[in-house]
Amino acid sequence: MTEQADIPFKLRVKEEFAAMKSGTKPKYEVPSHLPNLATLRFVLTRCCEIRSVPRKAFIRILAEFSSDDAEKRRLLELCSLQGSDDYTRLVRQPELNVLDFLNTFPSCHPPVERLLEQLPRLLARPYSLSSSPLKDPTSASFIFNVVEFPIQDGRTYERKGVATGELSRMLDKIKTGPTDSVGPNANGRGFSLSVFLRTNSGFSLPKSSETPLILIGPGTGVAPFLGFLAHREELVKRDPSLTCGPIWLFYGCRNRDHDYLFKDDLERWHSMGILTRLLVTFSREDKPSQPKYVQELIQLYAASLVKLIDKGACVYVCGDATNMAKDVMQAFIAAFQSGRQLDEEQAKKAVVQLQIEKRYLQDIWT
Repeated sequence: MTEQADIPFKLRVKEEFAAMKSGTKPKYEVPSHLPNLATLRFVLTRCCEIRSVPRKAFIRILAEFSSDDAEKRRLLELCSLQGSDDYTRLVRQPELNVLDFLNTFPSCHPPVERLLEQLPRLLARPYSLSSSPLKDPTSASFIFNVVEFPIQDGRTYERKGVATGELSRMLDKIKTGPTDSVGPNANGRGFSLSVFLRTNSGFSLPKSSETPLILIGPGTGVAPFLGFLAHREELVKRDPSLTCGPIWLFYGCRNRDHDYLFKDDLERWHSMGILTRLLVTFSREDKPSQPKYVQELIQLYAASLVKLIDKGACVYVCGDATNMAKDVMQAFIAAFQSGRQLDEEQAKKAVVQLQIEKRYLQDIWT
């Protein structure tokens, strides 16, 4: 397949299916995310989510094109109703992909067109900007953490996250080689990366600089708050008499020496008074007396935070949706219980009211 990777080909529906209708629309069409004329390399790297977990219908097709009886039988078991537990435990949870299946079942040789029928669209990966257009309207920055998946639990090869792996490879090439060697469409002026802008009107600074801000962002979740703080710094530079409300930042890291991202910038903003309180936790440091996670810090400063909210503060939460965002919300519910003498149900309603007023905002991901 390597020698055919860059040979252009056309995609079309077979003649015997092309005339079939479903109502007034064609019954069969080339998937909209696939171009009519392309190369296999382009389609598999830029159009299809080849790292997605195969659905059961996909596994059934793989079984159809397996010549070994034992392998065919195992594939059919995985996509059967009786094999649902195995499918969840052995395929979905470790996030196996089609290449893992092809490596594990070597007799399976599906035609490439059957793969393209089943592979979903490659989705864009959203990142929060960590810069301010006031400071530099011609550039934008963002933060990423490289996600790595080792060989284990059925995964047959090491891999990194789809987007973070590509970004990591680009950075490695920038560090070790000439810029004109980087990226699929390098042109001598640097590397090429397909990007698009998506507005997030619900997660932006309030109109008034006097509004108190409570920012919560462990790890790379600090990204948008770097932009907020850089924006505030630029506003103050342009108008030193500007009245600004307090800004509290709750920031969580694993280790003080290894992943305290943008330590110098944060401490500079703190020393300038742009950042009122800089509260940082280190989850991997063995100091039992100190909070390890941002939600524990919120509990520690609950009374002060409730007072800020009563003065009109906006709360911003950025980061992991699976655990962190839920734990942070629970910490605020507990803060309202103690600070306003509410029961749990009343405290939950208080948080919901903040969300309705767009004063409890989240930029979270799974």
